[in-house]
Amino acid sequence: MSEGITPLVWSTIAEYGAIASSFDAARLTLTDWGINVSLKRI
Repeated sequence: MSEGITPLVWSTIAEYGAIASSFDAARLTLTDWGINVSLKRI
């Protein structure tokens, strides 16, 4: 686990970062799921 984040969470972050209309939209979706991550990390 890198930085306390599981591979599944990293995969989800990468997926939403790629398919969302913006990184901010990806961050909002992930935050709704309880995954708090900065825009820089996305």
